[in-house]
Amino acid sequence: MRMQLRRRLLAALMTGALAASVAACGSEEASGSGGSGSGGGSDSVAGKNIGLLYIVKAAEFSNRSAAALKAAAEELDWNLAESDPAGDAQKAITGLEGFVTQRKDAVLSATWEATAIRQPLLSAQQANIPVIDIWGGVQPSDLYSGILATDETEFGRVGSEAFLALLEEGDEVAMLTSSAFTFGAARDKVFEELAGEAGVEVVATHDTDYTNPQADTTKAVTDILAANPDLDGIFADSSLHIPALVPVLEDKGLCGKVKVLGFYGDLPNLAAVRDGCVDIIAEAPVMAQSWTVMDLLAQHFAEGTEIPESFPEGYPFDPAEVVLVTKDNVPSDPEQYVDVEFDYVSYFTERWAEGTYGPDAG
Repeated sequence: MRMQLRRRLLAALMTGALAASVAACGSEEASGSGGSGSGGGSDSVAGKNIGLLYIVKAAEFSNRSAAALKAAAEELDWNLAESDPAGDAQKAITGLEGFVTQRKDAVLSATWEATAIRQPLLSAQQANIPVIDIWGGVQPSDLYSGILATDETEFGRVGSEAFLALLEEGDEVAMLTSSAFTFGAARDKVFEELAGEAGVEVVATHDTDYTNPQADTTKAVTDILAANPDLDGIFADSSLHIPALVPVLEDKGLCGKVKVLGFYGDLPNLAAVRDGCVDIIAEAPVMAQSWTVMDLLAQHFAEGTEIPESFPEGYPFDPAEVVLVTKDNVPSDPEQYVDVEFDYVSYFTERWAEGTYGPDAG
């Protein structure tokens, strides 16, 4: 079953790649998937229509996480419609407004601050449509039914401590940041605090333009290295940074000389670890999280339970786990992701076939 999931994810990634050039140009789409699965369970669960609001669909992080959602939707006999704002807040507002107008049963937001999409969130709340933040943390808001993601401060702390252990007092680092988003701000803050305690100096900071992240990051890293030729490390708070910064380091012969920390184990990011150009990737199990989110939604539809504010206990694995990927444990298979050591796909599909949803009580 684990390999079946891998194949599903890779097939979805190939499909996503065809749409990536469109998404990168800022287009918006609403396309359905799922709805033909064989999952059993309650009549109150089948046939639900769910909206998925991306930040940037072109990112592999988004594609592999969404592939897990689509696989779960198929098992639950749900339809999953997508809207891709390509990093544009106004297009995110339009996308969420569309989901509310279409009367979706629930919306998954990945990962927009409530302040950025406040009006359609209010409309969703008034229409009794739950909106759940997934895949990354946001500021707490009553407009979100739940924030089902790894704790961003802990995520940043685990990665930062491992990264700083590779550096020495007096070393100089640059930061590639995503300060407009809580996931970035939280990771950045904890790194700055820990770097200060370790005597590591932040000599350059660049905040990412999410409407054109690859070109923006490429230029930023090139400029930072030109201004700081003796740079010792780069802290990159987003999965999108690594594919753009690695070619710059390769061109300048700096792989292995400039220490690099990144977040999320997308395949290009894992390849960069294998190749020795990135030292550490801090990973959260977003594919397992996606299945867990769908399970909690199914429990909500079947039993009327409230969607939890954060991941609850009671699952036989930790959906919020943080894993450090280094050259010592990176998968040798270039098509293999780092995942939790538990067959959550079989776990959920077997329970759903019996009409059982949600974590075990007690």
